[in-house]
Amino acid sequence: MSQLKEKVASLKELASSLSLNNSEEQSKLISSILDTLEVFAEEIGRLDSNQVKMQEQVNTIDEDLGTLEDEVYENEGLEDELIEISCPNCDEIISFTEEEISEEDEVECPVCHKTFEVEWEYDCECDDCNDCNDKKD
Repeated sequence: MSQLKEKVASLKELASSLSLNNSEEQSKLISSILDTLEVFAEEIGRLDSNQVKMQEQVNTIDEDLGTLEDEVYENEGLEDELIEISCPNCDEIISFTEEEISEEDEVECPVCHKTFEVEWEYDCECDDCNDCNDKKD
């Protein structure tokens, strides 16, 4: 934007060095045009500065939104991943995620605070076998 202001200033200098003897009206017209160009250049400079600030804000909002999306979509479907287990100590039904249990085979009941071992049972998806190779380890 400084280029635009410099060009308008250069035009003003050029106009002031000219001898506009043809008529005073032409001189007034050129002066008015140059003043208007100067106002345009200043306003464009302000708009450019505001646009840079707004772009920075949009980038910040975009980053924040990306973080929020990651958090929301990372936890999406968490209800489907919950495993309900009956505590053998207090018979309370408690829920864990598979990740919480897979780290250790022992979990602590949040109700009675006693630990117990989780035994994994997998249903075979085959129709007619007793010892399926598709079982999870």
